[in-house]
Formats: sequence, C-alpha cells, structure tokens
Amino acid sequence: PLKGLRAVSERSLVQAGGSETKSREDRKGGGGPGVRWMLGGEAQDLRDVWAGRGAAQVPMQGGLLLQHRVPETVVGGAPEGGVVHQEKKLEKERSRRGDNKGAIAAACLDLGDLYMTRDRLPEAKERYMEALRIFGDVEGEESERVAGGMTMTLGILFGKQGELDDALRMGKQALRLFRRVHGDEHRNVADALVSVGGLLFKKGHFDGAMAKFEEARAMYVGLYGEEHETVAAVLGSMAKVLNAQGKGAEAPAMLQKSLDIMTRTIGTDCDPVVMSLLSLGSSYAQHGMLKEALVRYEEGLGTVRRIHPEKTVMEGRFLDGIGSVCLEQGRLEEALSWYQEAHRMYRKTLGPDCAEARAMSDKAAAVLRMQSKVEDT
Repeated sequence: PLKGLRAVSERSLVQAGGSETKSREDRKGGGGPGVRWMLGGEAQDLRDVWAGRGAAQVPMQGGLLLQHRVPETVVGGAPEGGVVHQEKKLEKERSRRGDNKGAIAAACLDLGDLYMTRDRLPEAKERYMEALRIFGDVEGEESERVAGGMTMTLGILFGKQGELDDALRMGKQALRLFRRVHGDEHRNVADALVSVGGLLFKKGHFDGAMAKFEEARAMYVGLYGEEHETVAAVLGSMAKVLNAQGKGAEAPAMLQKSLDIMTRTIGTDCDPVVMSLLSLGSSYAQHGMLKEALVRYEEGLGTVRRIHPEKTVMEGRFLDGIGSVCLEQGRLEEALSWYQEAHRMYRKTLGPDCAEARAMSDKAAAVLRMQSKVEDT
C-alpha cells in the first residue's frame, strides 16, 4: 500500500535546486550598491518559499545573479505599500524639469523589480522596456548595462512567463556581450553562463546545461576558489542535471558538497543552507536513503524555526518531507501527524484553499485509509 501513495509523496517534495544569498562582495561593500540574489538551478518564487518575510526577494531564472540594485522600498515595508511608493516616485521623476532621463530609468527599473516580485509580469515588462529604451538612448545599445544587464533582466521575465525561447535568446546575447567586454574570467560571464544553463535545463537540453554549469563552476573556482557560495550554488544546479540525466545516484554527494561549502562560507543559520537541506533531504528520499533524508529534514526544520519564528511556507515543506519519510518507513501514525501539521501550516501561510493544503488533506486521507486496511487485517 505504501507504493500507492509514493507518487503523491514525491510530488510534494520540493526540488529546491539552489539557494538565495547576498554575494560576499556586496556584504562587504565591495560589490557596489547592488544586492545580488542567487538561485542555482530552476527558478523558484521565494515569496512562496518564505511567505511573510519582508526581504528583498526577486524570482530568478536558472541561477542568474541580479546585477542592479533592489529598491529599498521592498525591504521591511508593507508589500503593496512599497509598490505604491515606487509608482509615486516614478511619477515624481517624470514631472521634474530638465534632463532627468537617468533618474526616470532607475525608477522604472526599481518599479519593474517590485512588479516582478508580485508576479505582475506585464507591468514589469512595460517598466523594464521603458528603462531599456532610456538607457539605450543615454548609454548606447551596446553598453554593458543595456546589452548585458537589462537583457538578462528581461530574460528572467520571459522565463517567468514561460517564453523560454525568448529568454534563452536574451541570455545568450548577454553572455556574448559580457565575454566581449570582460573576457572569460569575470563574475558577469560566469553568472550569465549559469543563467543560460538554467534555461537549457528547463528546455530539456541537459547536456548543454551541464556544459554551461561546468564552465561556470570552473570560472567561479578561478575567481574565488573552491570555498565560495557561488561554487556551492552551481553544484546544486549540476546535481539537478544529474537527476534529469538518469545519474541521480551521483546527486546526493554533489548536494552534500554544496551544503558543506555553504555552511563553511556563510554559516548554518541562513536561508541558503535551509534550502540546501531541503534539497538534499529530497534527494536522499528519492534514492531510498530514508535515514539520511530524515536527518536533513529534521536539521532543516530546526533551523527554519530558529531563524524564522514566524510561520513560513518553508516550514510546511519540511513537515511534508518528514511525513513522507515516515510513510515510507511504515510509521503511519507519525506520518499522519506530520501531514496534519503541514496542512495547518499551509492554511495559515497560504490560505485555506491553497493547493498545498489540499495536497496535505489528500495525503492524510490516504494514510487514514491505509490504517483502516491494517486494522482490518
């Protein structure tokens, strides 16, 4: 009877192939005014992962590191209040006299970021395109910001909309520009390689994706050494490709290496490590390494509760994962308890009608049916 629920269990496990982190250069102030948010592998909407957090979070495509700054209005304020504030700021810049193109473009960029975080994609595209036109007039269409940074930003947006061909075209365009400007040993080039690799992965071109990830990893190692969070993130992306290529047995070791690098470089009580623990736990579970999976899930659950005492969706992911491991081990009563707790968490964070809560109800009901069959025998 366990096999009958296995498909449901596996669908519920988050395949968190990457992590979110500020780059070391930005934390130290050496990376300019920007804040870089990184996701290795497939894009994920961190608003869903960390519901309730007031952090600057921009959904990424395929490991892309966002180059321009995230507006301060995202951080710590009411979500929609930040949008309204930025909309008013843009109108104020438009109304100023004189040559104010640069300020208008920057305000468009910030507002586009905010729209992107809220999945208001058509509005984000409109503001990004306006910023692109202004920057093109001021700096020229072949400038690094226009042909590189803005092109990559629009590529993210196209990827979010499922327009993968357009996203890949823009990603490759940005990669060519960065190579021409910087050569082959520069952070922007490595970031663009990861972005293109992520898009190739989404399109099912696994060999091409792995080639891009491997090139990016070599570049990051040359720039920062093996012990760097960028290396850890791209290893997570490579592990996802291994799974897709049918080489999943190699994935847990690669994910463990990624996690080890993260804990040594940025510590244990942080979001990137939490997401890596979830990914590693899922990988172990998929390969029947249930004891190892349970250790990682429990470690991640403890960490997320410690650093996010408010209720978050991510806590529900770990509760779900632990329940699935208990189910596979035949511990039906414990599995039911974990699923019920995950159900409450999803209802609280995402609402009573969310798909995640319904999935937990289905799992709990399936466990109850299995318990009835056991009692009947």
